[in-house]
Amino acid sequence: NDLGSKSSECDRLVFPGDKETYRYLGRYLELDGQLIRLEVARDGAFIKAKKAEGVEFGPVRVPETISEFEAIGESGHFTRNPAKGEFTLPVGKYRVYRWTINRKDDKNVSWSLSANSGFSSIADFEVATAKPASLAIGEPIRPVLEAVESKSQVRFSLRMIGPLGESVDIMRGQDRPRAPQLRMASANGLFRSTNTFEYG
Repeated sequence: NDLGSKSSECDRLVFPGDKETYRYLGRYLELDGQLIRLEVARDGAFIKAKKAEGVEFGPVRVPETISEFEAIGESGHFTRNPAKGEFTLPVGKYRVYRWTINRKDDKNVSWSLSANSGFSSIADFEVATAKPASLAIGEPIRPVLEAVESKSQVRFSLRMIGPLGESVDIMRGQDRPRAPQLRMASANGLFRSTNTFEYG
C-alpha cells in the first residue's frame, strides 16, 4: 500500500488484459472514465474498491504541443490527452511521469518526441482547485554531448534533454531516425574523423 510520486518507492497494480501494462498505486484508480477509490491492505492480502464520490479536481496547463501526458502521485497514476493544453486531475501532489509530442512533417510522416525517464524533484507539482498548475514541459529540447577520456581513447555520448532534465527519445513513425554523426578535427587540421553514434 505504498503511495507517492516517486516511481521507485511506490507499489504498482497490474490488470491482466488491460491495455496498460501497469499503474502506480494511488488512492484512486481511473478505469473507463470512472474514478474508483482503493483501500489496500498493508501486506497486500486484499484490495477494497468502491466508486469514488465527492472528489475535487483542479486544472492543469501544459504547452498546446503536448499530445499525451502522465503523472503519478498519492492520488493515483493518471493519463491525459490535453485539449489545447488543458485538463484536470484530482487535487493533490504529483510528479510528471511521461509526456509525448506527436506531429507530422511536410511529407505527412509521423514524428514523436517522448520523455519517460530522468524526472527529478523539479518535476513535482501540486494540483489545487483555485489556481491552475502550469507545467513547462516539452520543447525546446537540447542535445548534451559528453566526452570521457581514458589513457587510450575518448568515449563520446549524446543525449537529448528536456526542460526538466528528462531524457527525450525521437521517433520517426515506429523507427528511430538515422543516428547522428560526430565530426572532429584537430586545431591544425591534420586530424579529421567522422563517426556515427549507435543506439543502445
